[in-house]
Amino acid sequence: MFRRMMRLVFCLVIVVAAGAATMGPRQAEGARSDDYTDIPRSHWAFQAVRWSKINGVATGFSDGSFRPSQFVSEAEFLGMIFRAYPELPLDELEEGEPEYAPYYAYATKADWPVEHQPDAPVTRGQAARLLAALAGQSLPEQRAVLWMFTQEIAEGKSGEEAAFAFGDKLTRAEAVTFLYRLEKAQPCAVLSGPEGTASGISLNGLGLGDAESKVTELLGKPDRKDAASSGMEWYVYNRNYQCYKQIGLTDNRVVALFSNGGEWQFGDGNANGLDGLLDRAGDLWGEPEHVSDYELVYRPNGSYLHLYKNNERGESIGKEFVDGALWMDRSYVDALTAKTALFSVPLDALEREMFDLANTARVKRGVLGPLVWNEEFAAAARLHSQDMAKRNYVGVETPDGQTLEERLIAQGLGDYRNRGENIRVGNADAIAVYYEWVNKKSSGAEMLSGKFTMLGVGAAEGTGNSDYPMYYTLLFSKP
Repeated sequence: MFRRMMRLVFCLVIVVAAGAATMGPRQAEGARSDDYTDIPRSHWAFQAVRWSKINGVATGFSDGSFRPSQFVSEAEFLGMIFRAYPELPLDELEEGEPEYAPYYAYATKADWPVEHQPDAPVTRGQAARLLAALAGQSLPEQRAVLWMFTQEIAEGKSGEEAAFAFGDKLTRAEAVTFLYRLEKAQPCAVLSGPEGTASGISLNGLGLGDAESKVTELLGKPDRKDAASSGMEWYVYNRNYQCYKQIGLTDNRVVALFSNGGEWQFGDGNANGLDGLLDRAGDLWGEPEHVSDYELVYRPNGSYLHLYKNNERGESIGKEFVDGALWMDRSYVDALTAKTALFSVPLDALEREMFDLANTARVKRGVLGPLVWNEEFAAAARLHSQDMAKRNYVGVETPDGQTLEERLIAQGLGDYRNRGENIRVGNADAIAVYYEWVNKKSSGAEMLSGKFTMLGVGAAEGTGNSDYPMYYTLLFSKP
């Protein structure tokens, strides 16, 4: 039975101090790759080096240089791989072990083609094999290089495939360029091979009913655990917002999976990910049980599969695409049919999930870095959500006429240069609230704005006098 969602209301205000500087594309202030003395904007690897610095893949040296022609050791290249794909689960570093020990432990377990020579320079051919393995391809050197060309990750040193120079030592500039291009083509690492389930659906090889031990074996320890409705607990993986996922467990068994990354597998294994899923869904599962402006619900093998659409610019339906999927076990959904179950979610879990989902939108655009949590603004957001619930109104301005700016000044937060606010109302379901929000025409401007670097989210339950069960306030800021 499809859970009914409350109508959401959107209100927005943005207050920007005159002359306030805006953020550049996907970077923190001061994190520009042209800070490197040896990487001018005209350098062939400028964009890749810029990306590597912003994302912590490879940084420079104390003298201000990047040293693009310096050779990369096997351990150094593995470190770059794991920093480019932080969702790869690493063992904790034991006392006395070298920093690279967890890299080799994972590589060995995943059967990557490593030489176990941490200080030896890695060749371009070896790098090709390692990157192919990262993408789930176990290939000999020549086929790995061909795969690199096919994926447009590499080109020959003279611009021709024959000039790839397999045996040449890999330089720092080449290493970050390969990873930069691979990350653009494949934002998420392959954590497991395709694994079939009764419904033909899996996320990173996980399906409904899998044991908790399998979840942690494939994905590692969660970055956070959130309590959810009806006794479920979300294992949240947010170390890489390109591959954000929530795995719901009850009694140590998977009862729900959500992700808006590309790690889903649907059908018989020939169609992977969310790309083109709107066109394929009917052939896979027939007619949807429910359709709304932002989601379709299918019933594969009795389970519930919610496909969340995204139409960022409010354009025609032909521009819509599936941005995320939530797959739930029937027994868990049945437990949610009790109305009271929807209100048993801790508010801090909803706040943090809304924060994470907003960051996935920014990072997946490829031009903005994630926002940082601002607890002061979160506290202010909670107060406003509580006030709306108590006095039964929805809006940026209070019934007394107090504006966002006046509210923040009253709470000692008037010194922030840029301030913006979004308000949502609905149920205790951060995923559904988020997707109705981003599908509203003209909504989400703050979420995707370079003017803001911080976000605080405040949620409040409705009272006996409230029109809505949940109120959410999102306060964006920049010091």
